[in-house]
Amino acid sequence: MINHDLLRMIKPGAVLVNNARGALIDEKALIEELKTGRFCAALDVTDPEPPAMDSPLRSLPNVFLTPHSAGPTPDQWPWMVKEAADIIRAYFRNLPVWNIIDRKRYRYMA
Repeated sequence: MINHDLLRMIKPGAVLVNNARGALIDEKALIEELKTGRFCAALDVTDPEPPAMDSPLRSLPNVFLTPHSAGPTPDQWPWMVKEAADIIRAYFRNLPVWNIIDRKRYRYMA
């Protein structure tokens, strides 16, 4: 859907955000345009997901990758809030916390 021609139209200094579907953007064309340094990208989704270990998306200074967690359904919101609160509570009580994204895990996550 978003090809090389459209990516070339992005204004200098802009930020491209994709949190919909990775396949919406031609990844090869996106990488080419990002290498120019003309704009930045914040990507919650990629294609493939997660990006390959050697993908430039992992090392370009103008790319911000976040782990994709998909869109939770409303019935999952109470669980997610409770889980987040439990983790924060454990942290402030100096107890072990879980689901930490450290440097080791970050390498293979989106």
